[in-house]
Amino acid sequence: MLRRPGSLRALKRRLNSGVPISIIDPVVDRWTPGSTKMRWKPPTLDPNKTVIETPSPTAFQELPLGGNAAATSRPTVSTAGAPYPEGSIVHNGSRWVFADDWDVEVRLSTTAAHVRRLDLYGGGNHFIRGGEFKVASNRSGCLQILSQAPFGHTYIEGVKFDQTGSLIGDCLKFGGKPGGGRIVTVQNCASRGTRGTNRSSQPAAGLAVSSASTDGSGNITITLAVPLDATVPANGVVSLNNVMVGGSYSDALNREWKITGGAASGSTTLTGVVNTTWLGAGVPNLSGTGGTMWRQLTTLGTHGDYIQNANDWFVRSLRIHRNSVYAGYQALITFKADNFEGNTSGGEYGTGELLISESDWHHNYEGPKDDNSKLLLLNHIDSGTNNQGAGLLPFPIRFVGVYAEPRRPYNPSTPITLSNVIQPQVGNTLHGNSLGATLDADGSISFGAYSQIQGKIRRGARPGGDWVTWATTGSAGVPGRGYVTPGYHDDPNAVLFD
Repeated sequence: MLRRPGSLRALKRRLNSGVPISIIDPVVDRWTPGSTKMRWKPPTLDPNKTVIETPSPTAFQELPLGGNAAATSRPTVSTAGAPYPEGSIVHNGSRWVFADDWDVEVRLSTTAAHVRRLDLYGGGNHFIRGGEFKVASNRSGCLQILSQAPFGHTYIEGVKFDQTGSLIGDCLKFGGKPGGGRIVTVQNCASRGTRGTNRSSQPAAGLAVSSASTDGSGNITITLAVPLDATVPANGVVSLNNVMVGGSYSDALNREWKITGGAASGSTTLTGVVNTTWLGAGVPNLSGTGGTMWRQLTTLGTHGDYIQNANDWFVRSLRIHRNSVYAGYQALITFKADNFEGNTSGGEYGTGELLISESDWHHNYEGPKDDNSKLLLLNHIDSGTNNQGAGLLPFPIRFVGVYAEPRRPYNPSTPITLSNVIQPQVGNTLHGNSLGATLDADGSISFGAYSQIQGKIRRGARPGGDWVTWATTGSAGVPGRGYVTPGYHDDPNAVLFD
């Protein structure tokens, strides 16, 4: 019998000494809430990883590991013959296509913000740490990473995402092989500018308002600073935003209005009455100035999300730690289903589990053009119009140290609760079974005895400030250019939920 010399004698001595013995070395660096180190470790990349560097905000440069062409025998990028469903479409950024067994590291510029979306298709593990996206006005979105590899870890840390002034689009979109084992981790990131509309509004930038006044009976007169860009039909709807009365925004004026007689293209004056279907009858007698007006259409708007599971793809575990997000439409949308729009051949779709810790989510006020939007939409409910239908599946969700700040109300008499902006909402069910959503006395939302969702979401901004600092440039623990990681814990699972 072979054994290491002296190992048995040494074991006997330790047993006799009374020192505790563990066959597995004990974990000495365990994550607990409030720790400055990162909860989740990045994946270990293959030494022959592909490295993509962005030395300037408008161009990519691909380099083999260490800059030595001989170090990597296979090519770094292929742009032809992508075997992925969306791989033949170049959206608003640069597309990079990899074999499923390639590991990919993206090194964003340390001197300039990146101005257009980066699309990665394929690859096993993906690693991005530090850097900044400041998306140009004619571009949309920041990162899209999709892979059909059966397993892999997509890891994002310390990146600053700024979509303020860009076109509407999803900031981060991820997807793995349906039914596969893809892990996605997003931690220590900060985001601003994600937005969208629940219903379509035109024109995109709105029309400048000179004044808006009501007569106390729910009738309004709107005077535009520019001619109306298109006809408003009889009983058509317009929305106002940022109209001010006495130096303050007026929720009574900043809402949707029904223009009973319509208005012709080129008009500068519109008259109508409050839309009682959406917002209740009657407003006080007010006179306001400035602001913006949109024509409201009946079609769906453009839904921009901070993080979204790509349709028809699957993420086994979505891990969000230390994110501070300001979004005007939906900050997060997830679901799980085995039947996506009638497709039952590929296994599970959506999200296998969702873990959110030490993150704050803020719903920006976008005016009535964004009515009924959700801040966190988990797509976890029965709905006659839900395109996943009977294929929806429950999946575990865990919250630790999570805060959500709802948008300010359109109508002061109807405050916005977390049940209005987080789904599952109070009363929601899945296949007829209650999801347990309850508003607590302090305005938090929790899920009672429903075991799949554990922890709570606290209402309002986090006391003491956001979990993640928004700064001009990155630094130690601060996302952006110049970011330095605070390090990682050995065990991320010390606490699973509040």
